[in-house]
Amino acid sequence: MLGIKAIQSSKVNFGRKLRENEVEGYKRTIDESLRALDKELGIIIHHSSAPSEKEKDTGIGSLYSEASRNLVLPFLNKHNFSSIQVEPETTRKFGDASPYASSNNMANILMQDLEMLTREEFGSLLSKSTFEDIVNYNPNKNTDKANFDYANSSYERAFSEAWDNFKNGNGKQIEKLRKDFSKFKEDKQKYLEGSILYEVLCEENKSDYWKNWNNDFDKHLFSLNDEAKNERIQEIKTKYADKIDYLYFKQMLVSKARAKSIEEYAKQGINTIGDAPVAFSDADVWSHPNIFMKDYYMGCPPDPFSATGQAWGFAVLNPDKLFKENGKLDEGGKFLFEKYQQLFEDNKGGVRIDHVLGLIDPFVYKTTPVGHDAGRLFSTRNNHELSRFYKNSPKDLEDIIKKIVIPAAESVGLSKENIICEDLGIMPDRARIAFNTLGLRGISITQYVRNSEVAKDNIIMPGSHDSPTIIGYTNDLFNQGDAYNHAAWPLTEDVLPENTEHHIKQRYFDDMRFDYNRPGAKNKFMTSKFAQLFTSPSRSIQIFWPDVLGIDKRYNTPGTNGNANWTLRMNENFEDTYHRNLENGIGLNLPEVLEIAMKQKGEAFANKHQGLINELGKYKSILKERE
Repeated sequence: MLGIKAIQSSKVNFGRKLRENEVEGYKRTIDESLRALDKELGIIIHHSSAPSEKEKDTGIGSLYSEASRNLVLPFLNKHNFSSIQVEPETTRKFGDASPYASSNNMANILMQDLEMLTREEFGSLLSKSTFEDIVNYNPNKNTDKANFDYANSSYERAFSEAWDNFKNGNGKQIEKLRKDFSKFKEDKQKYLEGSILYEVLCEENKSDYWKNWNNDFDKHLFSLNDEAKNERIQEIKTKYADKIDYLYFKQMLVSKARAKSIEEYAKQGINTIGDAPVAFSDADVWSHPNIFMKDYYMGCPPDPFSATGQAWGFAVLNPDKLFKENGKLDEGGKFLFEKYQQLFEDNKGGVRIDHVLGLIDPFVYKTTPVGHDAGRLFSTRNNHELSRFYKNSPKDLEDIIKKIVIPAAESVGLSKENIICEDLGIMPDRARIAFNTLGLRGISITQYVRNSEVAKDNIIMPGSHDSPTIIGYTNDLFNQGDAYNHAAWPLTEDVLPENTEHHIKQRYFDDMRFDYNRPGAKNKFMTSKFAQLFTSPSRSIQIFWPDVLGIDKRYNTPGTNGNANWTLRMNENFEDTYHRNLENGIGLNLPEVLEIAMKQKGEAFANKHQGLINELGKYKSILKERE
């Protein structure tokens, strides 16, 4: 039996788009239904996955491009998405497409809309011929894959040309940009200087990782006394003045592109949610040597799924450098506060904290393979080096989040409700107690949990960027037969009213139970999995974009490398793909799942909102109609 396949060919039969006279009614119906159910709907899209118009495709996407404002924003607005969660937006390591492996804290220049630089408002910094060359030679043109290698080289070419024109050009727009540039450098120097010095020295030392530099003086620059350090920094600034200004220049342009799109998204009621990786950037560790532990690294302990544990090699903040004896922030605490403050300032929808356990009680080790010298930093008694950090009460595990992260959010007008914590997997009891006491929002993935296990404040989703798609998940279950039925029965109970009689539950289950010859069984299962999001106690829903569109291609498979990971993209005609897949019963038919959710609330609720339910029924059929 073949699995469900997303339809992405150029077939002529596909679910039709809403006509112009239907859009406002559709939006109103979806909005009123979400309000009635007390739900908010978000989407997860990484920048590289964003679409481009064919004649402007540079090999990689950006949510801060005009294409995204023209293509993605209207789609999200139409379907009442109120947030986009992005990936960490910093510079990725050379040869590694993962956004969770950061070289420095500078913004990823691949988020820049290059076509924007050809316009008069930007002094025509980039020639149209260069831009057209980059588009024409894109080896991934008209595909659903980003090409990081090509983008990295071609974007550097584009920025280099723009820099020459910025320095040597004339005109009102360039003069205005020069004034903006001076102010940008002044405002951002404190935040960016360490990363910029790091980038310059990586080039001088011919290695993008400081521990591999031949020059020991540069390697340990920030461990030197102030006189020697400042002298060397001044020498670098003088020698590489043009290079340093060039790096600030690129950051200014990306900042402008970001600000323009963030403003447009906000006008449509859509905020970005940032992502804070558990790993610190290489530049952070190099430029702040005194705040990290010298011999310990963060990893993952042995568990039922990993008998040897995982040696991530991430730097660990030294607990001695977080707080002073009087309770005020020490050097490491200030560093962490400023890092999170910047993230919250940039993302008014909030911030997702990757592996929050790494802040509450990280697992640390000295040697690999992970051995007897490893343990939880704040919960280990039998290791003479770690035992001095032991905290007697789970309440003491709250300190980093309670005294640093939450105040950082509050300093820019947000609160702990704007913090989303990736708490998936096994969390030790002491850490879980601290997490729950803080009242933090976790994540629930319906591939693994039932509605009864979902906390009201959690973000609920069918899968993340590290999970199989909802189609892949369904196919895998279906091919296991009994496993599929074991998932389908509790799903039935999750999407039907609590007082539903058993024979009605049985009939609903029979429509989607395991049977190779039962047409539409898996489609109904997937529709119910979407509905489960809206019938759960959680009010906040996030859906990864391939699941919304009904695409069965894996974005990232943890533990593997290669171009299959992190490169999946929307094509220019992604909305056609969405409607084509809806006609075939896959993808998010929002009115259909909201109709199920409205009925799940019980007879009294359904009667009160019968008009809405009727409207939802009308629109679910329209979205499935053939064009």
